[in-house]
Amino acid sequence: LDKVQKLGVKTEAAAVRSLSRAIRATGTLQPDESRQTIVTSRFDGWVQDLKVDKTGEAVERGQVMLELVSPELQLAQQEYIRQKSISPNRAEAAAQHLKTLGLSSSQISALDDLKHTSPTVPVVASQGGQVVEKMVIKGARVGAGEPLYRLVDFSHVWAMAEVYEQDLPLVQLGQMAEVQLDAFPGERFKGEVTFIYPSLTPATRTAKVRVELDNPDGKLRAGMYASVLLSADMTKAGVLSVPENAILDTGKRQTVLVERGEGRYEPREVQIGRRGGGYVEVLGGIAEDEKVV
Repeated sequence: LDKVQKLGVKTEAAAVRSLSRAIRATGTLQPDESRQTIVTSRFDGWVQDLKVDKTGEAVERGQVMLELVSPELQLAQQEYIRQKSISPNRAEAAAQHLKTLGLSSSQISALDDLKHTSPTVPVVASQGGQVVEKMVIKGARVGAGEPLYRLVDFSHVWAMAEVYEQDLPLVQLGQMAEVQLDAFPGERFKGEVTFIYPSLTPATRTAKVRVELDNPDGKLRAGMYASVLLSADMTKAGVLSVPENAILDTGKRQTVLVERGEGRYEPREVQIGRRGGGYVEVLGGIAEDEKVV
């Protein structure tokens, strides 16, 4: 205590305040699972022409990917034309069959105008994106439901952060996050926590936390290493707390030096709780407004 008095140390009153803490995690960028699609054919046929023939090409929704020749589809078109000349009601049933095979309403209407079947039918992209996998070549036979292309829309990506077990109670859905990437030093990208995975990785005692990021210019790429910073409010209401450096921790007990006036100090054992923002929650041992070294 004599040494404390000679040092002329500062004191600060124990006060009720909200505690916050920055949670740091690492992870990688991944494509948004909801923005991936497989382009398939709904009927058997042969590839007559590939409009998109390279991996990496960007396509738009509704763009023609390839053209198929299909005897099955040609027979279905002929049946529609025949039923159309007999009865509108029966033609409607035949039109529904054509729709299940992948023809659009405009393609079916074209049959009314042409009065004959088309030998080929286009297969279009159901959403825009980039071709990340191409599984078809010109002249190949394809079956109904067989994958032809895999498309990914990279305008929105996920950062999969590994958060330690002890920090998980502080992570909430809708929480904002900052993401930094080795590829772009000094830049920070804003994201939002949208999912906390329900299991831990035993080896690291971490759980995956999904942070969603907009990527309008496409500069964020899958596989990039990411540092994720989450700012967590540890307490909804204020708690009694003191500065971290006021705690004298022997390992078995924690004490603080409480100012008693006229240069006198009293060592007081305290019970501590959570830490954050340079402060420690005090569960017992001192009262609000008591000054500690």
